[in-house]
Amino acid sequence: MVSGDATTMTLPAKIVKNKEPITLALTAELTAVLKKQFRQTGQPVFDATNLRREWASATVAGAPASQAGVLSATVS
Repeated sequence: MVSGDATTMTLPAKIVKNKEPITLALTAELTAVLKKQFRQTGQPVFDATNLRREWASATVAGAPASQAGVLSATVS
């Protein structure tokens, strides 16, 4: 989770290998970007609701025409 002032991010213990939370300091540039976003404190910064579908679309769109069919068959 990102702190309310967007200067630190904490990785919860349940997703860290050694099971202890880690707090990371964020750069001034990243802090400025996060402050510009409309977000609520304590909520995720990124929404991964449609991540799989969007990733599949992006990989097909970025592939050479000769490989587009192969990528769409393996991504879904």
